[in-house]
Amino acid sequence: MGNVKYSDESIKYLLKARIEIDGVVDKSDIVGALFGQTEGLLDQDMELKHLQRTGRIGRIDLNVTNVSGATKGTLEIPSSLNKIETAIIAATIESVDRVGACGCSIILDNIVDVRKYKLESITKRAAEIMKKWNIEDQNDGMNISKIVEKEAKRGRIVSFGYEKLSAGQGVYHSDQLILVEGRADVANLLKMGIENTIALGGTNVPDTVINLCKNREVTALLDGDRGGDMILKELLLNTQIEFVARAPKGFEIEHLSMKKITKALENKVEVIDSDFISERYSVVDFLRKNNRWKYLDKARDRDDRREDDRHSKYDRRSRDFKKSRFRERSDRKLRTRDKRDRKSNFRERGRDKRSDRRTKRHNMIEVPEEIKNIIDGVKQTMSAVFMDENHGTQLTVSTENVFEELNNYENQIATLVVDGVISNRLLNLANQKSIKLIAGAKIGEIDHTPKNIQYVTFNRVK
Repeated sequence: MGNVKYSDESIKYLLKARIEIDGVVDKSDIVGALFGQTEGLLDQDMELKHLQRTGRIGRIDLNVTNVSGATKGTLEIPSSLNKIETAIIAATIESVDRVGACGCSIILDNIVDVRKYKLESITKRAAEIMKKWNIEDQNDGMNISKIVEKEAKRGRIVSFGYEKLSAGQGVYHSDQLILVEGRADVANLLKMGIENTIALGGTNVPDTVINLCKNREVTALLDGDRGGDMILKELLLNTQIEFVARAPKGFEIEHLSMKKITKALENKVEVIDSDFISERYSVVDFLRKNNRWKYLDKARDRDDRREDDRHSKYDRRSRDFKKSRFRERSDRKLRTRDKRDRKSNFRERGRDKRSDRRTKRHNMIEVPEEIKNIIDGVKQTMSAVFMDENHGTQLTVSTENVFEELNNYENQIATLVVDGVISNRLLNLANQKSIKLIAGAKIGEIDHTPKNIQYVTFNRVK
């Protein structure tokens, strides 16, 4: 019986009536006649004005038109009274026979039970929800925990590269990748929400993986058996990966729980610190035997940086001053010192030479105080700061979003400070943006350095 538009939870019934008036009148005239001619007919508590003022009936809705010198239309009155009181109000409205000087006829068409229509609407909507959800057909009576588990395990495996390697969606945009053996390993990681993963598809290393390892930070997550050792050897011979994580001995990645995979990734180590599970010789021996000097040189560089970090706890200026005074005294008294003093002096000279070699291998770069302050604030925060030529901060972003933000940033950037790895990809993008200096927590494998860019790690800044 038509659409019910009243949604107030207190409305129970809706009076609908037809009205005909022998003359042309306004809506305000009709409303005035309804209130005026019904006044005094009922008790004060049942008068229309009192009922409307207390909210027991709603606003009178009139829809009338003037036709051939007469006024015709409909009226609606919402009511929150009970059935008996609503029927009394309906009869009272029908008793109105004049509007001003014109005759009037009001005939009740219907009293709609609004709650009935609300219930019908709720029932219809509930049926639609059940049909869309289709819980009985699709889940075969599974309880809600199993439904949630099933939905959470749905991950989409994509084909990546011309070899169509199995991978997660994160392989397209993530700077950090997890390299596993096969499709089943990728599927297990996707169940746990880990999408930045790609599979080798066998023991041979595809060209796509070799290229990814050149400009991404790659962690090899391998089985804890001889097969995992074989894959690790192939990776060490053909690629430049950053970290190695292993399943517990005798376990495979595709069968591990989320807790064990999380623990394996948390315990990942750099390649030089990893080890084989089923071989008697170490990873270092394998690298030396196969002349993989990039890994070994990288390990020496890392040890040098750790040494520098250890010494940086002391006041650098005070240490340099003491060394210079000691050298002066040593030069003056070198010929008169006894054997023990000369040995001590030789040891000191040896330490100085090693320090000089480290300095040559990692040149120090002097930067303004403003950049130093930004570097101190960025450390251990996994964030990056864009700075202008006046060393002012333009924008601060997270490290994982630095490529996207840098690519979309339109203003001129002079210096980039990033708590992350300085890679070939970052240098190339910085060169496109005319950035002059990049300071980072770590330097990856750099094949080519643009001429107009300087880059340095945090601990080589002075």
